[in-house]
Amino acid sequence: MSVLEDLRAIGLGPVLNVALKRWKKDETFGRSRPDLTPAEWQALWNVTGERKEHLDLKLLDERLRESRFRTGLEAVLEELNGGPVVRTARAQAERKESLAEVIGDVSDADWKDALQQGRGGFAALNRAHAAGTVDLPRTLRLVSGALTELRVSPCALPPLAAHLSGDAHALDKGTLARTLMDAAVQDLDLHEVTRGWITSHTWTANLLGPAWLNACRGHALALPWGEIQDLHDLHSESGNLWVTENPSVFEDLHHHHPYATLICLYGMPNTATRTLLSRTIQSERLHLSTDLDFGGLSIAQHLLTSLPDRNWHLWRMHPDDHHLAVTRGAINVPQDVTGFGTPLDGLAARIATTGLGAHQETLLPELRADLQRVESPARL
Repeated sequence: MSVLEDLRAIGLGPVLNVALKRWKKDETFGRSRPDLTPAEWQALWNVTGERKEHLDLKLLDERLRESRFRTGLEAVLEELNGGPVVRTARAQAERKESLAEVIGDVSDADWKDALQQGRGGFAALNRAHAAGTVDLPRTLRLVSGALTELRVSPCALPPLAAHLSGDAHALDKGTLARTLMDAAVQDLDLHEVTRGWITSHTWTANLLGPAWLNACRGHALALPWGEIQDLHDLHSESGNLWVTENPSVFEDLHHHHPYATLICLYGMPNTATRTLLSRTIQSERLHLSTDLDFGGLSIAQHLLTSLPDRNWHLWRMHPDDHHLAVTRGAINVPQDVTGFGTPLDGLAARIATTGLGAHQETLLPELRADLQRVESPARL
């Protein structure tokens, strides 16, 4: 039987667990007042010979050396730890330094800068580095290569992955490479690489422009990115373009107001949607409505900052709207909703204070009424 097993047998196991945690923290044999049961305190007193309700690691070390075990506390803790004890702070510093070296080898300069600033997928990269289960250099070379190709021309992922790595699935959903690439594309505001000329599309209704688009009035269309590239000076008949986050809201509003001009973001806007919005005339009033939660705020902020020259109007995204929405169906919002500036700061503060959010669908009666009030009855 080892010394550790002997000490556990006499009831000292919990005390040693506390001692190991303290040793990892600061590598000192100091004093503390751990939460021990009466039996655990008694086991400690049997070894130290002192009946005091505090744990003195230096005294315990001395008593172990004087006892039949003839060993110091550090040796026992190394046996308990399964090897040398690395101080937590030192281990964290070493991991941080190692991760900085990994990021320093990233070949794409813009992405490297984003990662060094904690953006562009840094959180996912940090987790993967700590786990140590992924070939990070190979993954980072793949993503850097994809970003380089993306700057030249958007393309479909499987051919790109096959070209860069020999594996057509290397950039599939669920892979670390895909997670990092998606984050980099968003933070660097690059063209979307996840879909191709046709499959990257956006839903719209009653958008006006060329004759073929005007002929589709009254219908909802899935406009592909390839077609959108050739569109310019897009507008609505009333000067109001209603932008919704969720497809269910888009469908409902189109059903009730079949001639209102609508665009569906379908979550974080893709390349097709961003391009379409950028091709609207600057005088067009873009009414933006999203979920009243962290995700919705992120979408709104992305659009307001990436397309600052558009005539944006927040649509049912104010503190009073949040108050009404949560009375109809609240959701918990555990994320930190700080860092959102004007004009989202009021809503962000309300969400942060209450810890509650709400889906866009809870305000459908008001959204329908807004269209009814603003749009001409003749058009609706």
